[in-house]
Amino acid sequence: ARAAEQEAQIDALREDLRQAGDELAGIDRRLVAILGEGDAAELLGLRRKAVADAEAALSAARRDAADARARHDRILATAKELRRDLDELLLQVAELGAMVGLSAPARDADPEKAVVALREATALETQRAGARCEAAAATVDATDVRLAELRERLEIEGSVAEALAGVSAEVAAVSRQIERAEARLGALPQAIAARDEAIATKHRYERLAGDLTDARFVRFLLDEERFRLAALGSDHLERLSNGRYRFTDDGTFDIVDLTAADAVRKADSLSGGETFLASLALALGLAEIVARTGGRMDAFFLDEGFGTLDPEHLDLAMEGIEALVASAEGRLVVVVSHVPEMRERIEDLIELDRDPVTGDTIVVRA
Repeated sequence: ARAAEQEAQIDALREDLRQAGDELAGIDRRLVAILGEGDAAELLGLRRKAVADAEAALSAARRDAADARARHDRILATAKELRRDLDELLLQVAELGAMVGLSAPARDADPEKAVVALREATALETQRAGARCEAAAATVDATDVRLAELRERLEIEGSVAEALAGVSAEVAAVSRQIERAEARLGALPQAIAARDEAIATKHRYERLAGDLTDARFVRFLLDEERFRLAALGSDHLERLSNGRYRFTDDGTFDIVDLTAADAVRKADSLSGGETFLASLALALGLAEIVARTGGRMDAFFLDEGFGTLDPEHLDLAMEGIEALVASAEGRLVVVVSHVPEMRERIEDLIELDRDPVTGDTIVVRA
């Protein structure tokens, strides 16, 4: 586009230059027509000399009225005609000068100097126009080189317009692909959310499937019951041990020593009497769990352990046993012990002994 614009400007300058040359040639022809063939300055001098001679003759002829009047009229007419020609010449010089940036000459200016100035300005403008033409031609050449380089770099074999049309079609196709991709990307968050939800659901189902196997489900139920038994047994153990012991909350039935900054110890570290109290506390808790779930536990067997209790703890143990009996009607609690105090506090007794001859166990009294 720039090359085409430069070429248009060059053509316009060439046309202006041609018109200026034509107009200058017309002025020269008119000068020749007015002054005749030869040097215009010389011819103009001759005309001026003729005017001077005519004026001198006019002065001399005034003495001769008849002849001088006729001659004066002819010379005056010639002078007017020359003045008109000079005025017209100066007007044309002014018009041509305006075209080349020359100021208009005064009415009484020297026509020769005005013409010379016009020719010099025209020559200068011609040089400038030539320089502009050369610069425009250089610009056109550089543009052609850049265009060739661009065509080679872009591998354009046909016309630029055809290549541009092909690229535009490719751009339109890529734009449509981008629009489709953006539409798919817009739906991607929902698809990702649905996928994540499906994965989470799958994981839940897998966990349920694994947890609901026989071994895991039974273990889960037993763990829950152990936690409940540890919690309920802790209350009974704390009461039976006078606030010293509780079970841990993790269902392992380890012992928390409340008098030793809640230190945790294994159950086998308890003494015999403390172990019996812990077992009794778990029995009381188990009975409470069974009762809460609507079941029945009709029989408990407590074998020994009472002999290791001091009187205070023995009373607490007996209170626990009595509570175990009273918590359910018809419940049987069997206590096996050699402690005499136990026989005094329990009415239903079965006394056993060993036959001295056979060594068999015999019932002494029931």
